[in-house]
Amino acid sequence: MKKIFKRLLAYIIDMLIVITIITCISNVEIINRQLKNYNKYYDDYQELYNNYQNFEIDFQKYYKDKKMTKEEYNNLIENNSLYKTELDKYYKDDKITSKEYNKIIKNTRVSFQKEYKKIYYKLNKYSTIYNIICILVILLYFIGFNIITNGQTLGKKILKLQIVSNNNSKVSFINYLIRTIILYNPIYYLAMIIGPYMFNINNFYTWAIIWSNIKNYLQIIIIIMIIIRIDGRGLHDILANTKVISLEIKENNIIKETDNVEETKLEIDEEEQVEIIRPKKKIKKRKNNRKIIIDDQNNKEDE
Repeated sequence: MKKIFKRLLAYIIDMLIVITIITCISNVEIINRQLKNYNKYYDDYQELYNNYQNFEIDFQKYYKDKKMTKEEYNNLIENNSLYKTELDKYYKDDKITSKEYNKIIKNTRVSFQKEYKKIYYKLNKYSTIYNIICILVILLYFIGFNIITNGQTLGKKILKLQIVSNNNSKVSFINYLIRTIILYNPIYYLAMIIGPYMFNINNFYTWAIIWSNIKNYLQIIIIIMIIIRIDGRGLHDILANTKVISLEIKENNIIKETDNVEETKLEIDEEEQVEIIRPKKKIKKRKNNRKIIIDDQNNKEDE
């Protein structure tokens, strides 16, 4: 469980680094020439969303007595002229039935979604450079940086984790590429680049939802696999033939193995010393024996 927590924390650190880099680069107008248009449509979206929220809140408040005076009507459409047409269809007197109320809520929601889709389409059309920056930063950081550091992004470096091959071979460019495509989904940003030029407003909105769901579901599947699998490998690891190891565990194992080796060497040395000493003693005895024999022969001759 500790390793899973470390991996999650490393992922958050890496994503914060990537998002910071992308934000810094994309906010430079010389690089991102679409920034001004993007900000314009983003402000339009904020205004649209706030107006819709205010309209629903005010309308619910005025409907409590199931009546709407002229003053309430004017206040309601003052900052929400977008919904005036829908309101006028059913507001003929100061009374609003529950059926009329539900129809107004439904129709204003449809009007909001229609305008939102237009703005969303424009936002993505003027996000082309931003999406290109996203793809480049993701590929450079999670592939190029991993190759240079031998499988350690900054997040993994901090938490002493490393990407290695599952079969002890070298992790190649292709392994990192597959891993990055599955886990960080740069294809999503590519889909957002080509989408506005391939589809009209309504079809692009469907296209964007499909790719957004693919991205989110992949993340969920990967997290579940990392948690429930014994080896902690997610879908990206399985397809890329990689795994993430803890360098702390690896270092501890190396220390233990080194200790065992030293103990073995000491035992061998002691045995060798014994074996070396014993022959010397034997040789000395033999020499002494020979000397005694020679002395005996000399004594005999003397006699």
